[in-house]
Amino acid sequence: AKGDRKNVEKYSVDLRFLTGYESASMTQAHVDAVMTLGVPFRHQIYDFSKAREGITERVRTLIPTMLEERLTPPPDESYSLHRKLSGMFLLCSKLKAKTRAQQVFWEAVERYDYLHQ
Repeated sequence: AKGDRKNVEKYSVDLRFLTGYESASMTQAHVDAVMTLGVPFRHQIYDFSKAREGITERVRTLIPTMLEERLTPPPDESYSLHRKLSGMFLLCSKLKAKTRAQQVFWEAVERYDYLHQ
């Protein structure tokens, strides 16, 4: 939600999405994908009807690099989240929705209990 590429890379290693030994092109593709998925969360109100190129389409262009150069699979627990985000972005695009994704994101962060995870 903050657009911080360096921290995206750092936390991607910490969370085991990356090993830290990936090629520069793989790291860039992964960070680009995360940054693309984060676009709606950087706006007070995100208007899916005005997005020139859909989020799903932009991420889709990065998939060949990630499939070819990935050194480790994403953590198992991320698969259902990825499916849900993809479905949400597709639905919002089809409905030409305007969302308050940033507000919802920060409310979820505030409610999350880090001590019991």
